[in-house]
Amino acid sequence: MAGILTVLFNFLLSHTGQDVVFTLPGWLPALGGPLTIEGGVYGLDLALGLAACIVAGITLSLVVEPHQLVDSLPAVLSRTGAALGAAMTLVPRLGHSFVAVREAQQMRGWRARGLRSWTAVLVPSVLTTIEGSVLLAEAMEARAFGSGTRTALATSTWRPSDLLIAGTSVLAIVAFVVALFVGQVPSWQPFPTLLLPALSWWPATCCLVLFIPALLS
Repeated sequence: MAGILTVLFNFLLSHTGQDVVFTLPGWLPALGGPLTIEGGVYGLDLALGLAACIVAGITLSLVVEPHQLVDSLPAVLSRTGAALGAAMTLVPRLGHSFVAVREAQQMRGWRARGLRSWTAVLVPSVLTTIEGSVLLAEAMEARAFGSGTRTALATSTWRPSDLLIAGTSVLAIVAFVVALFVGQVPSWQPFPTLLLPALSWWPATCCLVLFIPALLS
């Protein structure tokens, strides 16, 4: 939904580009003017970036527990790790809350009748998720979080697969940064004329290296 809204808003609000689809009347505030293919394509580019961030975050939350993320960071970044660990649980908690609220509303006779009807599910889901975050913060405060060095019942050990994932990820990141500094990562803008993005073998190879752990697991 967020990706669709990104494409739609950029298409309606961006009036830059040479390939005009149609023109809205100028008296329309913010919407008036030419609607171009370039604006829609740029919105699609932003939506794909947003989707990639969401997929990466969901994947990380599925394979890494929050306490493992905190344990993997040095002591000086313990607060940062705690914030990231709490953020990792936000999306799964919102999903569970959404399912629970929807089932409860359906038991009360609720049925989906357009976008407005979903507010009866979305609003309680968000409020329940926020309440869960507040309870988490209160539980951390009750356990004196941040008052001293964090202790753990058991320490995590590195497996060969963990070393493979970390090694290939660091290699891909370093190689991509080097390619960026030496100008091997081509830039792309759909304005003013829409052109296909250029592809360089160096950054493409860095992205493909990230698939090696998945292929060998």
